[in-house]
Amino acid sequence: DIWSLGCLIVEMFTGDHPFPEFNQTQAMFKIGLQACAPKIPDDISEEAQDFLSKTFESYVIR
Repeated sequence: DIWSLGCLIVEMFTGDHPFPEFNQTQAMFKIGLQACAPKIPDDISEEAQDFLSKTFESYVIR
């Protein structure tokens, strides 16, 4: 899905998991229960930041 694509792109930009402070199980619960999106890197272009913010929009908003 598009949300997972956004996570993959964050990982490509940062070289780390989108939620580096959590293990994979903790991240899965944070995403599933709290609908938490990963932090968008500050050191990427505005276009990339805009694209990522759109991939992390709630499905209700879209």
